[in-house]
Amino acid sequence: MEVGLDADGFENEDKMALHLANIVNGRMGPNTWITMHANFEDYEKDDVKGRVLVVHCERAKSPVYLTADGSQYFYVRTGASTAELNLSQTENYIRQRFR
Repeated sequence: MEVGLDADGFENEDKMALHLANIVNGRMGPNTWITMHANFEDYEKDDVKGRVLVVHCERAKSPVYLTADGSQYFYVRTGASTAELNLSQTENYIRQRFR
């Protein structure tokens, strides 16, 4: 089983990092990088090994919206799941979370 760069078909780490940057900038905006830290690490467990991109995300200090198909969406993590909030839920969440 392949993981990481080999499995995803990227030529090198720079190409994979650029792909991630393009997705983040296009879907969430360049300011999102303030709370994101990405680095490459070697992964090995059992018979699976490869070079992987690890992304650590800190808690945002302001709302981050996902842009797709010309619309914006707002999601929150709740435990192990992710939920999309409607407009009134988003407004209420932002009011409580980002005072």
